Amino acid sequence: MPEWPEMETYRKMLTGTVAGQTIQAVEVAREKTVNIPAEQFKQELAGRTIWFVERRGKYILFHLDNGKRLLLHLMLGGLMYYGTEDDKPDRTTQVTFQFDKGHLYFIGLRLGFLHYLSVKEVEERIGDLGLDPFDKRLTLEHSRPNSRANAARSSQRLWISSLFPASATAMRMRLLLLRVSGRVPRSLHSVKRILSGFIQLCTRCFRMLRPRAVISKCHLLRMIS
Repeated sequence: MPEWPEMETYRKMLTGTVAGQTIQAVEVAREKTVNIPAEQFKQELAGRTIWFVERRGKYILFHLDNGKRLLLHLMLGGLMYYGTEDDKPDRTTQVTFQFDKGHLYFIGLRLGFLHYLSVKEVEERIGDLGLDPFDKRLTLEHSRPNSRANAARSSQRLWISSLFPASATAMRMRLLLLRVSGRVPRSLHSVKRILSGFIQLCTRCFRMLRPRAVISKCHLLRMIS
């Protein structure tokens, strides 16, 4: 499943390829991928210009010139490819955007989706997402784990910070003590350090929005520690 670094890499590469371009035509091969009838989806998007591309968590938002948004989540196995019919990956394509300078293929969206929404509808869907790791407003209070999975992911940054916890409870206790000693900012710095390293690797491993290799997170941790 594409994670934060992959989605941030997609955002950057989409910004350099499709942002500012006008969608000439749309093909929908799987109607369940979109949230409105396929014909309506194609009519709504034909002639629309993508002003810019934003990432919110693991979602990608395409901002359109009519004030609407396209909300994308790749889920498990999804990917995007910008290029031509001749060089696109040999995989099932659910949605295709045709531009003057190429095509954007949405591939493997069996579980993923591409929804055409208003600003209000977008906020209803993802308005409760937490702050981005690079948001200047982020503090430790926003990064506390609330599940075993989150605690496991948090252990990566705490290991880099020399604050590795034995459990989620132990981590909360230790962070409470460290808040007094002033070492908490070191943990938040490690979040940015880890993610920045992943982004650098993702950028190397993507070619025109196509992943060319599987990135080992454990290998990265060894590289940047």
